[in-house]
Parts: sequence; structure tokens; C-alpha cells
Amino acid sequence: MINFLSEITEKSMGTYLDKRKWMLRYYPDYFPLKSTPFLTYEVLVGIMGISAADLVSFNSSAPEKTRRVLDRLSGSLPAIRVKRTMDENAINQYLVAKNTIKNDADMVALLDMVFGDLDFVVESVQQRCEWLALKALSQTTISLNQTNSAGVITEEAINFGLPTANQEVCADADHYWTVTTKTTNTPITDITTIVLEALKKGVVIKHILMNATKFIDF
Repeated sequence: MINFLSEITEKSMGTYLDKRKWMLRYYPDYFPLKSTPFLTYEVLVGIMGISAADLVSFNSSAPEKTRRVLDRLSGSLPAIRVKRTMDENAINQYLVAKNTIKNDADMVALLDMVFGDLDFVVESVQQRCEWLALKALSQTTISLNQTNSAGVITEEAINFGLPTANQEVCADADHYWTVTTKTTNTPITDITTIVLEALKKGVVIKHILMNATKFIDF
């Protein structure tokens, strides 16, 4: 396909993507990107706690620790795609802007027009990755439907295998972290309880993610 947007070449696009300051997101910290040549995945799900080394005498072997594996997750990797179409009006605006450049401001406007769609598609893919990561972290399952995904629809929720005993769900509406229940909810106590329960299982909680709306309620 012939690219009539002469400003976009493989080199210029690579330079732009490398130097562009993108919106910071959480998912790379908790789910680091990993390159793979395959379209499938397989991971082991195990019990991970804090294990202490043993004290032994000199010249003796170390006691062997067990490696307990609970389950194996596998599946196919779906594609994340987004598309924008430049219609005839947009193409005409581009051509007019290109042919009437008189100063640096005109050039900046042209480049904004050309690279605006590039920004949009990159941020869209990043935002979907963020949504998937935070959904998995907060609810341990992901369901895709017509409301949250126009593409793949899951017949069953994708379950990440967190044991029910390790899931914390507030069943009492009076304790929801909302402004309307501020006289009965106990967020600090709830957080402390969860942290202590995790410690008993050998897990140290370092971060708690909260959106801006919930933080205001908090």
C-alpha cells in the first residue's frame, strides 16, 4: 500500500515512538512485558510465601525445600487492535495544510494532524493493557462482553486461580467505602486486617491501588 503521508516513514515513526513521553501506567510494574514468538502461553501457579533458611552445622548439606505447584494456566494470546480511518474530508484537510505551510506553527499543526492518530492508537493499546491488568489484580477474573470489548467475547470468565480463601470481599453494604456509609465503614481497619492475614501466609503487601474517586470517598 502506498503511504501518501510522506511525514511518516519507518525511521520517523521509530524515532517518534522512542522519544514520545507516554502516559505512565501501573501495568508494566506488576505485569512486565515479555517477548515471545508463540501465540500461546503456559504458566505455573504455585504457593509463594516467605521461607526461612535453616541453620545447619558446618560441612553438612542444606535441608531441601519443597516446590509446591497448584495449577497450570494455558491458553491462546488474543490480539489487541484498534483502527482509525482517515476519510476524504480528513485527507483533504491534510493536503490543504501541507500545501499552505508558511511558518513553524503551520508545520507543527501538520505534524499534530499526522501523528495524532499514532498517539491515539498507542494510548488505546496501552489503556487496554492497563484495564486488563487492574481487572485481574482487583477481581482475579476477567470477562469480556459487548460493553467492555467490541472484539473477543468470553463465554466464561477468565479465572487467574486465586484461592477463594485468599479473596477479600465486603458483603456488608454498611462497610462499603463510600461517602454515604462514612459513619459505619472502616477502611483503615479493613486494610490492616488484610495486611495481617497476608503476613500469616508469608505474603508482604507493599502496594494498594485505589482510583481517584475511591480515594476521595476514603
